[in-house]
Amino acid sequence: MIDFQEFGGSQRTFITERQIIEQLWSALKLPIRTSRQRPVLNLIAKLFRDGWMLSADLEDLIYALDPRLEEINLDVSKLIAALRFSWEKVCFRPRSIATGVIEYNALRPEPIAAVLILLEQFGLQTPAYELVNKLLPSLKPRRRKILTVEELDILWYPRFRGRNSPVALGSENYDGDWIRMREDESLSTPAGYKARLYRHKTDDSMLLDVSAPRPRKLMQTKKMICTECGLEWLKGDPESSLLHRREHKKRLIYLRPLPLSEMIAEMSINENSELVTSASPMWKHEQMHLRAVAFRREMHFDFPQWVSPENKAAVAKTKAHGYLFTNNEQVIVGACSFQPGARLAEPDRWALDWVWIAPVYRGKGILDDRWDKFKQQYGNFWVSHPVSEAMQSFLNRHGDLDMMK
Repeated sequence: MIDFQEFGGSQRTFITERQIIEQLWSALKLPIRTSRQRPVLNLIAKLFRDGWMLSADLEDLIYALDPRLEEINLDVSKLIAALRFSWEKVCFRPRSIATGVIEYNALRPEPIAAVLILLEQFGLQTPAYELVNKLLPSLKPRRRKILTVEELDILWYPRFRGRNSPVALGSENYDGDWIRMREDESLSTPAGYKARLYRHKTDDSMLLDVSAPRPRKLMQTKKMICTECGLEWLKGDPESSLLHRREHKKRLIYLRPLPLSEMIAEMSINENSELVTSASPMWKHEQMHLRAVAFRREMHFDFPQWVSPENKAAVAKTKAHGYLFTNNEQVIVGACSFQPGARLAEPDRWALDWVWIAPVYRGKGILDDRWDKFKQQYGNFWVSHPVSEAMQSFLNRHGDLDMMK
């Protein structure tokens, strides 16, 4: 499952207490106050010195940027929670004689910048460029392939500031029913943000909706699921299409495999060419790991059940036996793995840990052809749980349902 993130995408709605919305609206109606730059710079310097900003300091920073929020005594912690930022617990390093510490709520620099960016999108006077300018140099290099959502906000800020999608803050009893809401008040901020306060016609629910000065025109996209590789992507979005093409190419290696020269050579000199152990060449472990990853994706497990070939020390220590299934065309069409001592009560009993066969080769007797050999090699082995319906049907057909016990 992929969540698509676009600067200028669909409206984001957050839920909070009615009092917070009323306080924000009161602040927006007040005349702009001059920011207190010295405390702002001091707090930002402290943030980069410590690597963290405590909740009390974040409140001071927001109050210094937009003094109106201090005038109305905004509860910053409640607002942060409503905007779905999660505090992390930190403590000061204890002295050697200390026996305990006090924990504090804190955020790292990137979430702090994201908080200011989002508050600015609500029309508040919380520009984030001081923080963004300090954080951007570490995000711009192309070698940074993976970014957090907060880092993405920072990367896009200079280009798309004031062009974001609408943001909204609804009261706890707001159910998303726009038809029964009426516009009660509206205003435009000096920066050009357009804020509207809606109230429900029959109850006390309310919604604060804020649009950017120059909203970015949205690209027309359509959510797709590739019938070959199973990846979810957005048709019409260049970035999503590029990611799909890259991942598609990787997955077809095992979903629609071609003959592998190393395997062909192995089959010509080794009668037991399908076996993979710690002594096997690394290319075999790479092929096993690819199919373990495919099994993990299909079964929605947390991690692949074969050692990564990048961890050569772990590969050398593995006691597992793997098998790369080949067909008459010498194509690797699937794999399985046996683990010794998988059950504490039976340390000498092997377990069939997983089996994965490429979908186009299922139902063609790939596992059937090897089943008797496996039972001869590993005795009364156990089939690891959970057992899929397809595997239960296979065991039932072979009269081996007791292998699940």
